[in-house]
Order: sequence, then C-alpha cells, then structure tokens
Amino acid sequence: MSRATKGPVSVFMDGTYVRAVPGFQTRHFEVVMGRLEASGRSPSHFATMPNVKTARHQTIRACLRTQGWLPGREIVVFSDGDPSLADAVRHAANSDAVHILDWFHGSMRVQHLLADRW
Repeated sequence: MSRATKGPVSVFMDGTYVRAVPGFQTRHFEVVMGRLEASGRSPSHFATMPNVKTARHQTIRACLRTQGWLPGREIVVFSDGDPSLADAVRHAANSDAVHILDWFHGSMRVQHLLADRW
C-alpha cells in the first residue's frame, strides 16, 4: 500500500545568514529552515547548515519521505524567491517543483513600492 496521499506536498522554506563571532575561525554561514505539509499528515520540519554530515538535499529528501512523498508526486515550494531554495528541493526530489513567492516576502516587496507613493 502506498504511503502517498493525493495532492501536492507543500514546502515552506527560508534561509538566514549567521555571522561569525569575532575571534573564531568560523565564517558566516547560511541556515535553511523548512516546514513540509501534506494532506492528512502532521507537518514536519527541518533545518540544514553547512559543515554537517548530512547534505541539504538529503535532509530535505528525508523530510519529504516523512510526508508520504514518492517520486512523481507534485511538490510546491513557497519561499522568499531565492532560486537556490527551490533548487535544493528539486535536487532532493530529483524532479521539478513549482516555486511560489510566499505572501510575507511578496507583501514586503509591495510595501516598498507603496511607501514611495505615500
């Protein structure tokens, strides 16, 4: 029996940079966090960063599997518009994914346009 349910798996992602602490040899690095949702399942979360044994795409693939994703099932990525986030999901799934600018980051871009008019 397949673990996959109907409908797409939704991946909500964002990344941030962590600055290095002065006096340490560590450089700035990016942390990527995400939430995956699929119909009929509890959401699951993940976070990735460099210098860990598990690669970003492997972490995302494991999280996709917890949501019942199987190859061929549709994936929709909501993010700040950074193409590398959607590419990480595409690499994890080894297939295409629909990439949508999330409402929060979309509204931030619109606010800048409207602020100039007021």
